[in-house]
Amino acid sequence: MTAETSNMAECPDCSGKVSKRAPQCPQCGCPLESIAAMRLDGKDGIVTERQLLVQIRESMRATMRLVMCSLFFTSVMLVVVLLIFWDIASWIDK
Repeated sequence: MTAETSNMAECPDCSGKVSKRAPQCPQCGCPLESIAAMRLDGKDGIVTERQLLVQIRESMRATMRLVMCSLFFTSVMLVVVLLIFWDIASWIDK
């Protein structure tokens, strides 16, 4: 596969060669998004706007899970430390 053919795709409407970076087919005007959606299998490096939004949403969910777990762990540790200090304070008062 040459560099020229690896950067080209086939238009589903007219079967013409289209650059993967082109916004539409130069022969018939078929939008690139429909071309990308037909050939996209995740291996050619082309990502549609919808796929990018899905990836961002999944990343945000993972980040929020990590933040929530961190907050929970920090809260539990704070309670443990406060209980230890309260217990020590009660020994000192005796």
